Amino acid sequence: MFSHVSTTYISASTNRHPHGAAIIGSGLVASGSHRFLALWDTTDINSRGVTATLPGHEEEITIVKALSDIFVTGDKLGHVKIWKKRNDKWISSYSWRAHKEPISALSVSQSLILTGSSDATLKSWHHTLEEAGNDKVEQGQTIDLKRRYPLDIAISRLPRSSASIIAVSTTSRVIDIYLQSAGQDIIFALSLEGHEDWIKALSFSPYPSKGDEPTLTLASGGQDGYIRLWLIKPNTPKPVDPKSTDPTDELLDAFERSLNEVGLDEPGRQLSMREHVFSVRGSEGQPVTYSLAFDALLVGHEASVNSVSWKPRSSTTPQLLSSSTDASLIIWEPIDSGAGAIWGSVQRFGDVGGQRAGGFVGSLWLNSAEIAGWGWHGSWRRWRRSSNEQEVWSEINAPTGHYGPVRGLAWSPGGEYIVSTSYDQTTRIHGPVGGSRTWHELARPQVHGYDLTDAAFVGPGALRLVSSAEEKIARVFDAPKSFVRAVRSLGTVQWGDEQADEAARPVGASLPPLGLSNKATDKIEPPNDDAPLAEAPTRPPFDSELATTTLWPETEKLFGHGYELYTLAVSPSGKLVATACRA
Repeated sequence: MFSHVSTTYISASTNRHPHGAAIIGSGLVASGSHRFLALWDTTDINSRGVTATLPGHEEEITIVKALSDIFVTGDKLGHVKIWKKRNDKWISSYSWRAHKEPISALSVSQSLILTGSSDATLKSWHHTLEEAGNDKVEQGQTIDLKRRYPLDIAISRLPRSSASIIAVSTTSRVIDIYLQSAGQDIIFALSLEGHEDWIKALSFSPYPSKGDEPTLTLASGGQDGYIRLWLIKPNTPKPVDPKSTDPTDELLDAFERSLNEVGLDEPGRQLSMREHVFSVRGSEGQPVTYSLAFDALLVGHEASVNSVSWKPRSSTTPQLLSSSTDASLIIWEPIDSGAGAIWGSVQRFGDVGGQRAGGFVGSLWLNSAEIAGWGWHGSWRRWRRSSNEQEVWSEINAPTGHYGPVRGLAWSPGGEYIVSTSYDQTTRIHGPVGGSRTWHELARPQVHGYDLTDAAFVGPGALRLVSSAEEKIARVFDAPKSFVRAVRSLGTVQWGDEQADEAARPVGASLPPLGLSNKATDKIEPPNDDAPLAEAPTRPPFDSELATTTLWPETEKLFGHGYELYTLAVSPSGKLVATACRA
């Protein structure tokens, strides 16, 4: 009998929500994977990916936020959970039903938790610790959003004050700004206009400004494809010089009107120079006045901006990371490295031309030299900056997984690797790599147009498989030369040339744009943003390569059923295949 059973490999995708993942200072990423909270240690030298999945939610997790060393999650049933590490194990330390509808926005700041829901309300919760160390959450205010659904919430402390500023984006074109002084209720202050569509992402970050005056910056990303920066600073009154020839308010208003008249046919590019002024109680009890105004427009994405996040403060130059449906991530920074209003993109990641369906759903800074983003299909992509070059980035491995229910799973005859099928319409092969024997996804032999129900290896080796889907036929695939070379080079298998019969195999396969059958090919086109694929790779394929360059050619179709296939099985000899269909 086995005395100990441990988890070797977890393949899990991330939910399709822009704020569905968060990171704490230790480098641990938590992401929603359907009803589970998946944990990924980004500092693991063996790159094992997801190492644990935490149960607790009864429905799909819609949002994950982090503060210090805790995670806070919300789901489609309106439940919120606080997760903490106790005795070297992550647990749900507190749970409550915050809303009757799905949680669509959430933010955490010290003892304040704000939740927003598709019931068109915003609620505040006071989080404290009891003497025994147990969590305690008490409800505060309920704010009616007047039939608008909240999309994101950001909280920050105002400079030179103990008061908090709260930004809320909803299904409208404005950002609502709320204020809360210590011990007081949350009050509405103003609305920021400028975006031409819904605003999906908000993020506060203080950064050094010119001079000694502290500032706070709010970044907002919208479905209009633009990112706007808003500058908040203490409003120091200037003495009025009667002899001054500075422009009057009337002249400034006329200048703003002239800016807005230029490019009216270009949505999202209207500029508002209006300066909002508000007051709160300062840290010493005195009133402090602040100004809030548009600061910069960041143009570069070609579709909806889904997330914005500031680089961890490790340098004096602020950098902003954004993700978009156009299948790109962009790092932005001020061109003159100060606090000026001229920003530009310094690095772009992803697929040129936005060719990946759905693009990037969200992104994170893993540390000051690493970023990661997850796509519409739930897999991650990760880049690391070279230590000896300022802006030379290279892609490294990141977690992947099915984004639909897994319906079929089978070992290869020799136990070298496993094949899985899913309702996400993909067949995937997973196996160990290298001396560490860390498991990774090795190939996607089939990307289909029907939900897949089962798969198994046939024949004496592990180089032919048969799959069934919600169609009337079963399909047989043979491994191409590129797969044989890859699993040999990665140390997954120890085949000889005679067993693999490499010379007789095609190099790879391709799928016609409107077809369902993979065609054999003698040339594999690499993703357009990557270097050509090596004949003897030394690393597992990235998600962009898995989706395009690891297909297996289809060699046979098995007909006979009158209805959609439900399951299949292969005899122990590997010579017979049994299939079953719906009655």
